[in-house]
Amino acid sequence: MEDATPSGRIDEGTLYVVATVHLDTQWRWTIQRTIREYLPDTFNGNFALFDKYPHYVLSWEGAFRYMLIQEYYPEAWERLQGYARAGRWTVAGNMLESVDVHLISPESLIRQFLYGSRYFDRELDSRPTDVFLPDCFGFGFSFPSIAAHCGLKGFSSQKFIKWMKPAKTPFDVGVWEGPDGASLLAVLNPDGYGDGIVEDLTIELVRLGIPTVRSRHLIHAAIEAIPANEFTKARVLQEALASL
Repeated sequence: MEDATPSGRIDEGTLYVVATVHLDTQWRWTIQRTIREYLPDTFNGNFALFDKYPHYVLSWEGAFRYMLIQEYYPEAWERLQGYARAGRWTVAGNMLESVDVHLISPESLIRQFLYGSRYFDRELDSRPTDVFLPDCFGFGFSFPSIAAHCGLKGFSSQKFIKWMKPAKTPFDVGVWEGPDGASLLAVLNPDGYGDGIVEDLTIELVRLGIPTVRSRHLIHAAIEAIPANEFTKARVLQEALASL
């Protein structure tokens, strides 16, 4: 995005986006089918996009699915690691698997964070500090405390908007505080993982009473400051608001 002209209007801009993939290890299919069909579809499809588009960047979650690729498709795994070293294949979230966070114990959640973090650090030299659970049906009130005490800082899920109706989402971007006061920076309305960006991102800031010209400069600065592996629409807005 270019700087605003003296009139306060931006004639041209560049929108930076990162692709994402969401795959349930097992849902209406077996894990065997995931290994046999869906994992190859995921990495082969994205390898083709890497070859076709030099600036294409992907973000994908779930350490266990990475483990399956490493075990069953070693040649593809080596290629994936190469893209990761180049900053083009990035890790979203740090959990081992996209688990149901209601039924399991706090110890089990801690192990999810621990084993996922260790794996990504060891195999991909990546140390994500966020929780990315786009497809989980509900979150317990103690969840932010457990995650924060594991050293995590951020949280994102699109299930609040998709599944909370008629209840209202408390905020789009804000601080989610647990029962002991520990908290996460939470994005509860990042849009669905299959949705596109079709509006001016500055509109969200203007709605908060920030003048249009300043909104554009804040968005511009946020885009420049965010690492490629952390770039989302919601993160841009977070960074812009944090700079006020």
